Amino acid sequence: MKISMPDGCGLHVESEGHGDTAIVFLHGIMMSGAVFKRQVSAMSADHRVVTVDLRGFGQSDKPETGYSGENFVADLKGVIDHLNLTRPIIAGWSMGGAIALAFAATFPGIASRLVLIGTTPCLIQRPDWPHAVPPAAAEQLGQALATDYDAGVDGFCRMMFPEANSDDDMNFVRQIMLATPPRVTLACMQNLGGSDLRPLLGSIREPVSVLCGAKDMVCPPAASRFLAETLGGKIALIPGGGHCAFLTRAEEFNSVLRAAL
Repeated sequence: MKISMPDGCGLHVESEGHGDTAIVFLHGIMMSGAVFKRQVSAMSADHRVVTVDLRGFGQSDKPETGYSGENFVADLKGVIDHLNLTRPIIAGWSMGGAIALAFAATFPGIASRLVLIGTTPCLIQRPDWPHAVPPAAAEQLGQALATDYDAGVDGFCRMMFPEANSDDDMNFVRQIMLATPPRVTLACMQNLGGSDLRPLLGSIREPVSVLCGAKDMVCPPAASRFLAETLGGKIALIPGGGHCAFLTRAEEFNSVLRAAL
């Protein structure tokens, strides 16, 4: 379905299954809700599973501007209101996890739980924050995406998929990434990539579960441990999993997800 936001941007949203509790999945940068295909099939038997293509991604509209954290948070609120979801679980991966954190800080009491998947409150290293991507590496990736998008996507994929025998999943994700307009990717990197959400964490009261691939090189496990400790949640590491453990280690991931819920 297409849900129109107040500024006219249409968001592609899919809803599967039934249950007393809805789970809203938010994808990462350059992705779409399609990446959660193995969670939709596993969880929709006893939950309502909602996947959202964030503005600029997947089958949603791709306006020229408007790729701010505030707009992504407002879009999520619009989807929840439109679908009349009561106390949904917000499950965000990577950038989607950052949006989930900002949403909980902006609209307290709406979500019943946050599930943070491969999420960091601060993507780029800082003097007081070593659990992140070095600034030089982030700058190199940004330059690669700006000058040779296909090559930049390939480099990002190699970071996300350290697992052996993950070529099929990597190719699936690569095609989604290549379909994302470069201007959208670069706008999100500029607007969100350097943000630091740590000051917001003290205002979050929702229960939190943290899931992370043990070999995640994009959002390191140390960042997930920090989130779990700071927010009073439990952390589960997926053995051998990278940044896309929900795809490459789907059976283990879904088992951990069910336990977290």
